[in-house]
Amino acid sequence: MRTLAALALLGALSLTGCSDDSTQAAVDEAKDAVSSAAAEVEIPDVDWEQYGDALKNRIDELADQADCESLQAQLEDHGNLDAQVVDYIKAKLEEAGC
Repeated sequence: MRTLAALALLGALSLTGCSDDSTQAAVDEAKDAVSSAAAEVEIPDVDWEQYGDALKNRIDELADQADCESLQAQLEDHGNLDAQVVDYIKAKLEEAGC
């Protein structure tokens, strides 16, 4: 996801030159590209009754904050859980742009 954003930004900058206005436009375009890609992430269903709402809430909160390091730690901490939970965390990592 970060690679996509970097490529979009690089491409936009090379096409628009280096003026402040065109640079901002390129940044906005790159952000839109990342947002569109994130919107396409499919979040799997998980039976949260098995794990409690606290885990889901924590993962969602970290994703909302784009806290990639902590999301990765959640994946490592809970990697032994049901594959649905692992897939959920991976999807949230992608959604957050990690």
